[in-house]
Amino acid sequence: MVTLGRMIVFGVQTFWRNIWLSLVTVLIVTLNLFLMSVVLGLNVVGQQTLTAVKERVNLSVYFTATTSEDRVETVRQELLARPEVESVDLISRAERLELLRRSQGQSNLINAAIEALGENPLGAGLIVTAKTLDGYNAIARFLQSDRYETIIEDTGREFETNQTVINRLTLIVGRIQGASLWLTLLFGLIAVLMVFNAIRVTIYAHREEIGIMKLVGASDAFVRGPFVVTSLLYGLLASLFTTIIFVPILTITNPFFSQFFAGYDVNILGYVQQHLWQILGLEVVVGCGLSVLSSLFAIGRYLRV
Repeated sequence: MVTLGRMIVFGVQTFWRNIWLSLVTVLIVTLNLFLMSVVLGLNVVGQQTLTAVKERVNLSVYFTATTSEDRVETVRQELLARPEVESVDLISRAERLELLRRSQGQSNLINAAIEALGENPLGAGLIVTAKTLDGYNAIARFLQSDRYETIIEDTGREFETNQTVINRLTLIVGRIQGASLWLTLLFGLIAVLMVFNAIRVTIYAHREEIGIMKLVGASDAFVRGPFVVTSLLYGLLASLFTTIIFVPILTITNPFFSQFFAGYDVNILGYVQQHLWQILGLEVVVGCGLSVLSSLFAIGRYLRV
């Protein structure tokens, strides 16, 4: 324990003696960890957006005004019996008319048409939600069969438009993640090289001390230990700085995300707050891992003990 404590003290002293080089190294590692956090944020936003869009996909079925409610309920039960169907919501004739009025802003033309006809010309409707996106095509074909030809007035095809949006969104998210991943690897390599060179310069600056330590009987592990401790400090400080920078930036930009994704369940700040310790732990592991790996390469290459 005494030897370990001395190694830690020497490692902190080495970090402080080369404070400017240490700060530059920490900033490079911080930049890499920050970019990794941005990649994670983009991935979360992309996945939450895809999930929100998928939850809004449905298939609308509209019946003729002469179709009885019992017949509509029979069709609803037949749909619920199909393996592709998750749920089926019934929209009454009155509810459908109210939705039409809302969509048209209480148009006087609609009200005049209703008064002229003397009754509600709209039939009931069903909102069908499938278990998977692929299930909508099978449900649409089922409803377009001859047995429903005389009672179904229209089958909405909104799910096809939504599927196109989902496919495009998936492609965009994939490309952003791919580009971000390559950038992360690039900055990771830069961080490794930076720590490698920092440890190399530190070894060169302390070559006389290392020689004296060996003359007085210091073990190889004791000589190498302080440099590993110094690299750990690089990773720990970089992780701390990344969290200090990333969370406030995310807090400031979160209202813009909320406004942009209005109506969708996308909350990147809530996700980060919920998984803050896991994210911080990942940053510590990556930051310290890159730093220690780089220092071990440098020690093995330049520290001859």
